[in-house]
Parts: sequence; structure tokens; C-alpha cells
Amino acid sequence: MKNVMLFLLLVGLTFSCSSVVYYPNTANTPLFREKHEIYLSANAVPGGANLHAAYAPGKHLALLLNGSVINFAGTELETDYRSGQNYAEIAAGGFSAISGPLSVETYLGAGIGGSSSKNLNTGVLRTTGLFKAFLQLNTGFRWKYLTLGVSVRESFVHTAAPQYDGVTNGLAESDIFFEPLVFLGLGPEKFRVKAEAGLSYAHFVNLSYAPFLFSLGVETRFSLKK
Repeated sequence: MKNVMLFLLLVGLTFSCSSVVYYPNTANTPLFREKHEIYLSANAVPGGANLHAAYAPGKHLALLLNGSVINFAGTELETDYRSGQNYAEIAAGGFSAISGPLSVETYLGAGIGGSSSKNLNTGVLRTTGLFKAFLQLNTGFRWKYLTLGVSVRESFVHTAAPQYDGVTNGLAESDIFFEPLVFLGLGPEKFRVKAEAGLSYAHFVNLSYAPFLFSLGVETRFSLKK
């Protein structure tokens, strides 16, 4: 329990840093098994929410749509800030029900958004545009009342030169991130409580980012198949 509380404290501290320009979003993990399945989830994260939607239009084809909104207030070096990020992404890929409850998925996607941080003492607003391309692998088990799995992302992130009150001051930056995540779902498939926890590791540390991922939410799934 102490380790869990320490992890949540670290998540909160890193998310509240005003210099952060990239907040990683949690993974969309539908673990599809057949054509025409639909998956939806809503997840609370520190300072905001992640929304996930997925659809399997083909026997092994799947589409993802993800969005995240983060907005929170914090204090750093006795200065008050309000920071956050708006971000959306799409992805397409394939899935396969390997054996019994085991499913494997692979997706290729991209997203755009931006982060901001306003100094509440001076009123100066920093805005930074964001582009991300990623390769994602999901593998896990779906039982009647339990979901358990792992998602791994390799993400290329490019941030535009930051602007302060509309004036460019700084350089554009890029980095590659390794983002493993574990997820657990409990309850019936129509309404299942889901928790996710993971890390975001920068290969080159060229930009400021939040290194931890954590969310708690709900998910549902149903089929359009008659």
C-alpha cells in the first residue's frame, strides 16, 4: 500500500511541473476477438481524463480513436501555475484471438495537440504544439469478469517551438519514448472498472515530460453482430 501511495505522489508531482510539454496518454486496449466489436472507455488521470473508442470493422482489422484533456493548478518555486494539455489521436491495426481468452493487437497511429502553462503571478502564457506518431502492441486475457494485459508503445514526439504570449521563444524539439503499461479490468464486460499504470521513458531526454502514467475508469464493450 505504501508503494502505491508513493507512486501516486510521484505521478502528481511530475504532472504539476510547469515546464512539462508532453503528458503521455494511457493506451487504448480493446483486446478484440471478433468482427464488429465496439469498445469504449473513460479514464480519470491526474488533472483530467482520457477517452478511448475502438471498432473492429473486419475479421482482423481494428480502428482506434483516443483523446485526452488535462488541466490543473500547481505551485513551483513559490510561483502558481495552471497547466495542461489537449490531445487527440487515431490508429489502425490488426488483432487476433490466439487461444482461448488470449488476444494480441498491433496498431500504428498518430496524433496532434498542444500543452500550455500560465504563470498566475505574471499572467504569461506558454503554449507548445505537439505531434506524435506511435507503434503499439497490446496483449492480454479477456475473461467473463476479468481483463489482464500489457500494452507497449514506441512513440516519436515532436514539439513546436514554444510561444510566450504569442511570441516564439525557444526551439522545436523531438524525442522517442518507450511507454510500457499494465492494465486490469474487473466486472462484467458491459460495465467493467479498469485501472492502468505505466512509465514513459525518453531515449534522448530532449524535452520535458511526465514520466508516469496512471488512470482509473470504466469500460464497456458490445457487438454489432446480429
